[in-house]
Amino acid sequence: MESEIKQEETVDKTKINFLPNYPFEHQSILGFYNFEQYLCLVCRGNKPTQFNEYFEVDILRDLYALRNNHFCTSCKSNSILKIQLNALQHLEHVIDLNGFNNMFFILGSKQHFGVVKVKEKQTNRVYLEEMGIPKNSQVLDINFSPQGCGFFPLMLHSNNPRHRLIEKNSIAFYPTEEQEDIPELPLGVNCQSKKLAILVQWVQEMNDISDMNLLNAIHNFIDNNQIEFIMNCNRAIEIVVGEICFNEFRKDGKKDEVESFLTSGATYGYQIKYLINLICKANSLIQIDKDILNKANTLRKLRNNIAHEGKLKGNNLLSHKEKVEYLAVTILITSILKYINNKL
Repeated sequence: MESEIKQEETVDKTKINFLPNYPFEHQSILGFYNFEQYLCLVCRGNKPTQFNEYFEVDILRDLYALRNNHFCTSCKSNSILKIQLNALQHLEHVIDLNGFNNMFFILGSKQHFGVVKVKEKQTNRVYLEEMGIPKNSQVLDINFSPQGCGFFPLMLHSNNPRHRLIEKNSIAFYPTEEQEDIPELPLGVNCQSKKLAILVQWVQEMNDISDMNLLNAIHNFIDNNQIEFIMNCNRAIEIVVGEICFNEFRKDGKKDEVESFLTSGATYGYQIKYLINLICKANSLIQIDKDILNKANTLRKLRNNIAHEGKLKGNNLLSHKEKVEYLAVTILITSILKYINNKL
């Protein structure tokens, strides 16, 4: 009797199970990170791939390939390098769409999807491991889509609501009843069976400092935190620029001398305006478009305003268009810089 009582106490009565016949890895991005037969934009005849239907994320896949040393199986390069300004314009469009926060794809995020049958008038809990999401992963985004009528899930948190915590590697929610009149339902929808589609975006633990700053910048963009957004965008670029300059001058100089030169002589402003393209030219690599470098330099100046004064000049706020432009510049230029760093 005692063992039966203890066993009953350990059972999670809030747990709900995923319905069968739903793939946990989102169908739209299956193969997104498979580059065994990858063709860059020009080599595929400027045609969209199957991923273009998913909020036009082709550009993110092309840039992911560029920044992670996956080259076109035909030309052995990446055509983004030849159409940098066009790529920037397209990237701005995709960021402005921001469907399901898919910008995280640039950092290797995955989206897992499942559907559950909701238990009414009680807490419901789903376990991320049952969606195929590893324990040590970082959850980036959660999207709830009710597939019934008259309810909406409220995500639960601990007694400290400052952070949205993922406790016990799970997501808990309570289905609240909607008070508004329920519209006429389409055929086949049953109010007696309330279902919830759950989309979780996650990423494995990251070690690259530039990527970590870019990840924070994307979070800042979504959360509209402009001060941290500018700082993280600038850091994401500056770190890779510094690595490239150090690696190049380290070929002919001592470590201490090179570090001293780059911190006290040729500082970041000089590096981004002059040294980067000189290094590209010396190594027979495609140079970064000057307009893109100028935009990165503008980010540097904005960062300096914040670092020295704690705010932008005139206490100005960035417009949505400006934030889209700066995030696009950060993603594009860090992708090109990582390509350059891989080639040195």
